Amino acid sequence: MIENFDCSTIDDHSSKGYVLEVDLEYPSSLHDEHNDLPFCAEQMTPPKSKFSKLIPNLHNKYNYVIHYKNLKQCLKYGLKLKKIHRMLEFSQSPWLASYIDLNTRLRNSARNEFEKDLFKLMVNSVFGKTMENVGKRQNIKLCSCWENRKGQLGTRALIALPHFKTCSIFDENLVAVHLEKLKVFYDRPLYVG
Repeated sequence: MIENFDCSTIDDHSSKGYVLEVDLEYPSSLHDEHNDLPFCAEQMTPPKSKFSKLIPNLHNKYNYVIHYKNLKQCLKYGLKLKKIHRMLEFSQSPWLASYIDLNTRLRNSARNEFEKDLFKLMVNSVFGKTMENVGKRQNIKLCSCWENRKGQLGTRALIALPHFKTCSIFDENLVAVHLEKLKVFYDRPLYVG
């Protein structure tokens, strides 16, 4: 199936969607045209930086994971598909469209700023929850002392725990100790949106 896959034949509103791992060539003839906003940004750590950033660049892409709609757009604007390594097929539908449309209509007919903000936040909160990964949650304990006191674990005891991750020091009398969750209750899909 991978050998015969052609994303240009798939409708954008198809009941089946695809995420692919591909190699893409970024032809040098497109560099001037795409220089301001290249396709296929990558998570990279710039030189002299401690943190990684999402950086658009004109390099060829290897093992790049991309949704089929984005791949269609890349190919339309001249990038070359060199290889498909893997492909994931899934069912898709606009199941939230009616809810979003309703809130958009209500927001447009709102009579004050409170109502406008309410209907905007109704949509934003649903989007945020669909992107939430409960596996990344942490327990954070605020500590004001090094030793245990009155039945409360102190900073020393918390950082000795096997599920200790890190700590944030606010001042000499306040530390936030980050602990991994010992149990994670997966009560929703990992990623919906």
